[in-house]
Amino acid sequence: MSVNAKIIELIQARLDKGQQEYKREVPIRRERGLTNLQESIDEVLDTVVYLTAYLLELEADAVKPPVRVEPQQIKLILKGLHEIHSEAYRENSMESANEIMELIDVLKEGSKWCHEDDKRIGQTDNPINKVHDVSPHDPGDENDSPLTAPTKCIPGSNCD
Repeated sequence: MSVNAKIIELIQARLDKGQQEYKREVPIRRERGLTNLQESIDEVLDTVVYLTAYLLELEADAVKPPVRVEPQQIKLILKGLHEIHSEAYRENSMESANEIMELIDVLKEGSKWCHEDDKRIGQTDNPINKVHDVSPHDPGDENDSPLTAPTKCIPGSNCD
């Protein structure tokens, strides 16, 4: 549906609601002592009130303090993610393993996680905990994308 058609639909719905509520069409002559101009001004003022209230709601939502995650909670989250990552790797679900590792990396970077912290959750020198190098001619190239890494399937095996 085009934008213009949507606008017409919204206006028609509003006219239908007014017809149902007031049991008449939009007046073009003075009724109840008010002109359409006076009615319009009242409606615009109501709109300003509601938009201002909405602005205050948005401002209140914007000043909510960020969620604070304690170091012990980060430790539990990362330990769990490492376990899920290992399981995905064992199941040869490389795309999932790489996505999980990207999340782990983001959390570690955001929380200033270090190698010593890895040791505390038992992630010392775990080879599947490193970015998979997909460039055999250039080992260690950090520009390789882990999402394009080959799987660990053995040719002729029945894995995906």
